[in-house]
Amino acid sequence: MNTDPLDDLLKAYAKQPLPPPAPFSKAEMWREIETRKRRPLWSGLIPVLSWRELFAEPRLAITGLVLALVTGIVPVAAAHTLENTRMARASLHLEVFTNCPSCVPANGLASHQRR
Repeated sequence: MNTDPLDDLLKAYAKQPLPPPAPFSKAEMWREIETRKRRPLWSGLIPVLSWRELFAEPRLAITGLVLALVTGIVPVAAAHTLENTRMARASLHLEVFTNCPSCVPANGLASHQRR
């Protein structure tokens, strides 16, 4: 059975000792801490991708497109549904069955719409 040369190379690389850490001073360490504190929170949460990288990976491009479409369509559909609900409640004219017109939900909505 033939072994993959890449496997042999990786095994040899794994056996090598780690290089010593780079020497640094306390001043450099505190400067790096302060730099990271000043960095905005969102920059660490959202990976920074260039447009070229985004379109080079089809899964990211499709995900971005779907997210943009959903973000645009959902508020429009919700507003349309709320408008239909308001019109349906107003068309029932339930205020004729009560002495307290403000107690009827359809009238409460209608009175807010008139203001």
